[in-house]
Amino acid sequence: MISCVQNGVYVIHLDTYDNYWSQYAYQYAHEYCHYLIRGEMSGKLQGLLWLEESICELASLCGLAHLSRIWRQRGNAYWQAFEEYLTDLLTRGECPEGSLAGYIDAHLHLLGGSVYRRDLYHNIALALYPTFREEPSLWGLLPYMGNMIDYATLQEWLTG
Repeated sequence: MISCVQNGVYVIHLDTYDNYWSQYAYQYAHEYCHYLIRGEMSGKLQGLLWLEESICELASLCGLAHLSRIWRQRGNAYWQAFEEYLTDLLTRGECPEGSLAGYIDAHLHLLGGSVYRRDLYHNIALALYPTFREEPSLWGLLPYMGNMIDYATLQEWLTG
């Protein structure tokens, strides 16, 4: 979780559960992504928060892949732990078949609901993963995403 503790000062809270450094890296990438987007961070499940959560899940996947690659190049044995954790995450869930837009449309009633749907966010991240791996410059869009809970539809957000 990321919290604003005072004006302009943020704290990222991490918990390893049972995966230690891999879980730290996963969580840190996710929460740092929220920080870069600069949404409200209120915890409210409304608007397009589902899109922000999906992008932050994607950041975790890409972060683990990057750490695995860098640590392997440097000869550090920890690269295997990151790679194994990433492989496990990539095989969980279901990468949407067909178009991502169709998947989102079919699940919009759940995505926009009042229940946190990590499974759906993960599936969206799986669909976006190859594109962001091939085009890392897309991460430059994060600061322009804005406060996702302020928008009811993707069209409204893109126009805004």
